[in-house]
Amino acid sequence: MAVRCSCFGHLRAIIKQAHRRKQGSRSEEMGARALADESAAITVTVVYARPDQVWRVAVDLPAGSRVGDALRASGLAECIGEVDLLAAPVGVFGEACERDRLLRAGDRVAYAAPPVG
Repeated sequence: MAVRCSCFGHLRAIIKQAHRRKQGSRSEEMGARALADESAAITVTVVYARPDQVWRVAVDLPAGSRVGDALRASGLAECIGEVDLLAAPVGVFGEACERDRLLRAGDRVAYAAPPVG
């Protein structure tokens, strides 16, 4: 899995986390993707924006990955502590969706911004 991020402060933690995941059980990762071609990969972008800052992380995932996979791979939930991103609504290209939605190459997954004020 490759991760490219504009938020350099948490890049080292993401790399360590990805390394630990890679060493773990591949059967967990494959789950619903058991029939997907392991050699195929897609790149998606995960975004979180506040009025004063935008986090944008590009992640490479196996074909058959879902929104939740991209969110976990991005590491943004760990990077941004003041908001509970694990419970935040998400969408693909601005359209609300569930975390089990199948992704396509080039999708932009975004956390819904919390209300300001």
